[in-house]
Amino acid sequence: MICVPKYLERVTVAERFMLGILAAMFMSTMIVGFWVPSESLRFVPPVPPTVNAGSAIEANPGLRVSIFRVRTARRLRELFEASAFDLGQIRQGGADVPALFLASLPGDLSAVQPVTERKNLFIRIALPLILHRNAVVYEQRRRLQRLDGLATAALSSVDRDWLVRLAQLYRVLPPGDGVSQLTMTARAQLLNRVDVVPVSLALAQAATESGWGTSRFAKQGNALFGQWTWDESAGLVPTDREEGGVHAVRAFPQLAGSVRAYVSNLNISQHYASFRSTRAALRRAGPLDQEWGQILAGQLGAYSVERADYIEKIRSIIRVNNFGDFEISRIVDQRIFIPAPTPVAGS
Repeated sequence: MICVPKYLERVTVAERFMLGILAAMFMSTMIVGFWVPSESLRFVPPVPPTVNAGSAIEANPGLRVSIFRVRTARRLRELFEASAFDLGQIRQGGADVPALFLASLPGDLSAVQPVTERKNLFIRIALPLILHRNAVVYEQRRRLQRLDGLATAALSSVDRDWLVRLAQLYRVLPPGDGVSQLTMTARAQLLNRVDVVPVSLALAQAATESGWGTSRFAKQGNALFGQWTWDESAGLVPTDREEGGVHAVRAFPQLAGSVRAYVSNLNISQHYASFRSTRAALRRAGPLDQEWGQILAGQLGAYSVERADYIEKIRSIIRVNNFGDFEISRIVDQRIFIPAPTPVAGS
């Protein structure tokens, strides 16, 4: 027989019910904490992984974002398996990509064998980050297109402020300029810049620049795209940098920062003006398909000192790994509608 203390005899039925619920919640929390690896319990509120929650330009409330820190490839495999992250199904359009974002690469990724398994792990690391960044940019583009037919004077104050901030973010307007400088020409230039990057192209460049996630820059600096900086304190100095060189490879607190900077670089830098104009021409010509990454790779000669050889390398990686399959992939629970590219007949 269980003895009940006298002070509990005065507890009402409702209070006992509430105490029971609290006890059950406590026990379930203890069980979850015991069974789930601690590195997999890092949940971030539903905002983009590299953006402050209050940003009206960047916020994407349609996607719940979880950022994970996974130390080993074995733990990463378990996480992917538990999430039904099946690349075969995703390639065929039969499954969405889980909204799983890694803060950094597992330390032993370089040791994973066979090589095909290492590549598959890397694809599953990079793919959600690329898709999410594209979703954020596409949300900006959709709003921009809704405002495109309206004269600046006819816009609400909220929309005018948003347009000015977006134009400054994409360097169409310099800091300090206002709505009076936001001409129709400037707005057309802004629409040219606010657009997504082919998933196949981003995957191929990430694989090349990071050695499929095995380079020192990727492991120590979360750098997937080998972007240079002339501030050594902001990056890692290459061991083979020529004498007198002053550049470093830019480092990031998280992998998502590297993806964000890469997409921004292609959308803003003067070196990729032909990339953007070709992308706009492809959009005007009709629905984007699984080949547009191959086409736009031809406009990236300025990305590497290898020039034409670099372009051929990227195209080869897209082709050999069938990265065009991922142009139709989507992140699960993504509420923002992004029209899927039209599959190529026979592919």
